[in-house]
Amino acid sequence: MEINILNQHTTEKEKWADIRQQITTFKWGGAQLTAKKMAGTMGINERVIVAIDHKKVVGIGSLVRQDIADLPQTPFISAIYVDPDYREKHLGTQIVKAAQSTAKQLGFKDVYVISGLDNYYEKMGFNYQGDVTDFMGRKMKLYHKNI
Repeated sequence: MEINILNQHTTEKEKWADIRQQITTFKWGGAQLTAKKMAGTMGINERVIVAIDHKKVVGIGSLVRQDIADLPQTPFISAIYVDPDYREKHLGTQIVKAAQSTAKQLGFKDVYVISGLDNYYEKMGFNYQGDVTDFMGRKMKLYHKNI
C-alpha cells in the first residue's frame, strides 16, 4: 500500500488519466467531483492524494484552493474517500496527514476541512469553527487546523 501525492502539472498525462478514470468508478459524489476537477485545470498548489494497492486506487483525497462552500479560507483538505473493502486500515487518516504535510511544504500554516462527519476530524486535531452551507444547500461543519 502506498500513498501518492499527485500534481497535475508534473504527473505524467497517462498516469493522471488512469488515476482519474479509476476515481470515476467510486460510487460517491465527492469522488465524482474530484474526477471532474482532475479533467479540468487544477491550480499549481492543488494536489490529488491517492492510496494505491497493487496499481488499484483504493482511497483518495485532495488539497484544493476552494471546496464545496464559497469561503475565503484556503487551502482545503477535501473529498476523503476510502473503498469499503479497505476501511478500518486508517487510510483516510494517512491521506489527511499527507495533505497536511503537503500544505506545510507549500508554505501554508493552516488547513481547513468542510465535512458532515462527527468527531472524525477532531480526532486528528482539527477544531470546529462553525456551520457552513455548501453549494448543494447542505449544512456542513467547517474545521481548522494549524500545521
